[in-house]
Amino acid sequence: VGQGSVKFFESVAEIGKVKNIDRASLSATFDYEGEGMAWQRDAKFELADGGKTLILTEFGEDAPQGPRRYSRCEESGR
Repeated sequence: VGQGSVKFFESVAEIGKVKNIDRASLSATFDYEGEGMAWQRDAKFELADGGKTLILTEFGEDAPQGPRRYSRCEESGR
């Protein structure tokens, strides 16, 4: 997760039109690119568990079903 984009295993999503943003969530249209294809999708990113969990919900006919949860990796040496 970067300042203006999100990188996945085989694709990247750049923030397009922001619909709603607050301290713990971002809803926007994202411009995706990957595996030789390009597409747009509305998505919502939410922080949970004090910022340790990121919940991604994508919207649209071809969007993955239901929210997906990502956990922050623990830093080694701490």
